[in-house]
Amino acid sequence: MPSRIRRSIAHPKEVEKEMIDEDIPGEEEASSGDASSPGAPYTVQRRVPERASHPPSSSGGPVAGGLGSSHFPSLSAIMNIQPMRITFLGGGDEIGASSAIVEMGSGRVLVDCGIRMSGEHRLPDLAALTSPEFGGIDAVIVTHAHLDHTGALPILHQHFPGIPIYMTGPTRALVEVLLRDSINVMKGKLESEGEFPLYSASAVESLLERIIPVPFGSRTEIGRTGMTATWFPAGHILGASSVGIEGVEQGRTARIMFSGDISVTDQLTVPGMLPPTGFRPDVLVIESTYGDRLHSPRQLEEQRLIEMVAGIIERKGKLLIPAFAIGRAQEVALMLLRAFRRGRLARFPVYIDGMVRFVCAVYSSFPAHQTPYARRLIQKHGNPFFNVIDEIQPVPSPKERDAILHGPPCCIIASSGMLTGGASAYYAQTIVQDERHGIAITGYQDEESPGRRLLELAEGETNQIVIAGRTVEVKCRVQKYALSAHADAQEIAGLIEAINPREIVLVHGEGGARSALAELLWRSGSRRRPIHLPKTGETLQFGVSRRLMKRFAHRAGAGIGGGAPLTSETLSQLAEHLRTHGGAQRAFSTIELLDLWYGVQAWDESHYASLVQLLDDADDFRRHPSRPHLYRLRRRREDEPEESPTMLFAEPNELLARVDRFLGPQTGLYKRGYDLTTHQLRLSFEFPRVARERYGDLIEKVVAGTGWTVIINETPHQGRLAEVALECLPSDVAPTKAPAIHLDREEVVITLDKAVPEEQIERAAAQFRETTGFALVIKTPNTAPTADVETGKTFVPDAPERMEINAAYRAIDDLFAHQPETWRPYKKSLKSGSDGPFIELAFISPEIGVRQGELIARAAARVGYPLRIKPEPNQIVMLTLARKLIPPEWQLLKPSLFKEQKTVRVKCKTPPPIDSEAVRSVQEQFEEMTGFTLEISR
Repeated sequence: MPSRIRRSIAHPKEVEKEMIDEDIPGEEEASSGDASSPGAPYTVQRRVPERASHPPSSSGGPVAGGLGSSHFPSLSAIMNIQPMRITFLGGGDEIGASSAIVEMGSGRVLVDCGIRMSGEHRLPDLAALTSPEFGGIDAVIVTHAHLDHTGALPILHQHFPGIPIYMTGPTRALVEVLLRDSINVMKGKLESEGEFPLYSASAVESLLERIIPVPFGSRTEIGRTGMTATWFPAGHILGASSVGIEGVEQGRTARIMFSGDISVTDQLTVPGMLPPTGFRPDVLVIESTYGDRLHSPRQLEEQRLIEMVAGIIERKGKLLIPAFAIGRAQEVALMLLRAFRRGRLARFPVYIDGMVRFVCAVYSSFPAHQTPYARRLIQKHGNPFFNVIDEIQPVPSPKERDAILHGPPCCIIASSGMLTGGASAYYAQTIVQDERHGIAITGYQDEESPGRRLLELAEGETNQIVIAGRTVEVKCRVQKYALSAHADAQEIAGLIEAINPREIVLVHGEGGARSALAELLWRSGSRRRPIHLPKTGETLQFGVSRRLMKRFAHRAGAGIGGGAPLTSETLSQLAEHLRTHGGAQRAFSTIELLDLWYGVQAWDESHYASLVQLLDDADDFRRHPSRPHLYRLRRRREDEPEESPTMLFAEPNELLARVDRFLGPQTGLYKRGYDLTTHQLRLSFEFPRVARERYGDLIEKVVAGTGWTVIINETPHQGRLAEVALECLPSDVAPTKAPAIHLDREEVVITLDKAVPEEQIERAAAQFRETTGFALVIKTPNTAPTADVETGKTFVPDAPERMEINAAYRAIDDLFAHQPETWRPYKKSLKSGSDGPFIELAFISPEIGVRQGELIARAAARVGYPLRIKPEPNQIVMLTLARKLIPPEWQLLKPSLFKEQKTVRVKCKTPPPIDSEAVRSVQEQFEEMTGFTLEISR
């Protein structure tokens, strides 16, 4: 047995204090692997895994600890093969500070470099990297952006400034947001607490320059290590990956896979992880965060959360959802958006605050890495979190937070997710003290975090909590929801079985999570594989049994495309190649299609994004019904024998019966038909947008497994639009003429014979939009002159050449960048009218848009799209602005918006005289910023 090296290593800040001793060869220690609290001195042990046939033990038994009881030399020692080694500098038996050194041949690669999210000692053992034993590292590989995997990168970079750092493109963008935010946080702590920052802004800028973005599925050479790495989608957050590392040891290939954080369940933003194809590792290092539990079905948890939201709003309260800025916040935002659009929730304000706002912008920049649902939202609206409906808005600055807390019932999504600081902690101090309010915990809570204390409180253990240094009594409702982006025990076990590694290393788990997962793996048939449970500070070493593999199929440039790019035309050639080579019966990932066309290592991130867009619109491919990142070839009728035309397609009568079974009268379906030549089912709904949003799943079930495709008539039933508009009116009024229907503006205009209270008008408009998806504009005799003519005007470009839609959105933002903030369009939407597609610009009010007609005309000329002004004001922002402008000493009571009069009325308890200069100044500011009149009264 090779000697085990024992090193006593001090805290990373004391790098120069290091002592190396050698143990007696073969001598066992009762306390082997005794790692004290993170950051304190601990031992690092060279452990040789044995093929032990013992069940795992949570007390450090043979398999759980990775040591057998035999003292015979290992196979690698007998054959004089240099073993590959993994040393865990952090994240072994803990969640936090994930960091591991992989030694293979003469190369050393660091996988992740995170921090602990609480406690005195936040860093992994970076001191080990400077020891003579390691002699530094050659490169860094990052699995995903969360700080427990990336937070120490700037410190590492200061000591090793020349080494390359590899991660996916989305991960780099998210890391940039996180680290820039960390600079601001450390600056604040320096000013408030005198705590010196760990690194500077210039260190972050230098680090970002060393990052090399890599696409999913591309086999990349890692520096000069002789190793290659492949990033596979891990389903955890945007850009998250499992990384397969491959090298050569004594003429034999060695493979290690680091799972990173994984989720096998599809989320609203990112698809779940699939087992990597073509990469069977010798060693799988896999997370075990929830290795001791099973998750509730995600749909049930989402329903529970929606019900809590509805209950809190109904009792005039506010719901705070503390959420991790990356991943969870975006999931919750899209969950609420979907509930609004499907009519499961009445509309109310949703505010998104903290670093979440900037992360949402990053998510909007990488549609190709997300689910088809999120991708469609991004392609249509640009930013799917803020540009789809007016009710979901970012909080522009911390100054707005008090107004939100004292405003109407609402939902607040804010970071940090553990209430350790940031916007969520600010809101929580107030919200916890009111029994009308609620806090929904949706993610992992560290043992020392206020979020964990809040959950303990919910279980009756205490009634007080310390948030942001303040002790407050908790009266609000607290609930926990299992919306985790980590796989549970059964999912991890299933994934391990599919990956089929030779040995398993369980990391990233606290308490009994790892030992519970090891027991489950043992019971489910993994007893033939050694299972290791290393502690932070330990080293595992592994022999290599795989022969060197020849890689003729993986030569760069070996694709069938012959150097031509993939376009809609060449994609058809690829489909034909697959049909003629036996691919008609299997599903393909995007990566496999890119490898086949371009050749492995002969494509990049831009090719990946382009192919995803092509596949979404392709006639030859269709998405797998249950796995969004897999595609199948569409069946062709000419592929079938003429005497059996219905072999692949359901009979029309059967299809129509399915329509009757799934689409009842409540869906508004009024016409159905089919085309036998194309096998298309044609459906006409009274209100197609509402039908698609509320009954999309049922529509898909109609044609699932039938071979047919469905086409929905996008034009609403105009007769029903008029009928519903009249049904929404108060009973004591009558229209002076028939309702005017404007399909291109998606609105119905009704003129009444007498004045109606503004509250009734707003109630009718809300009911109409909920039912039809259209706006209802009600004009009365007391309606002020409007900008309807101008807002209905189309600004038509001279040049027919159109920009790509996201580029067009950016160009519009650039043109308005120098305008006052409230004059800029807060939302841009691609819509379809009778004359074709156009972009609708939503301003704080249509009057602000009309003021800028010349600039809008310039924008139309630049982007090549017709532009129109949205005729509806943003009531939420308008009322928030009114609250902001009213001085606190006036004691604002309640603002109200009267859309038809283009007026906001506010009542104050102690305002100055109405004709005073102070009142006039506030009114002028408001009119200048919004185009509306501000009326102030006592």
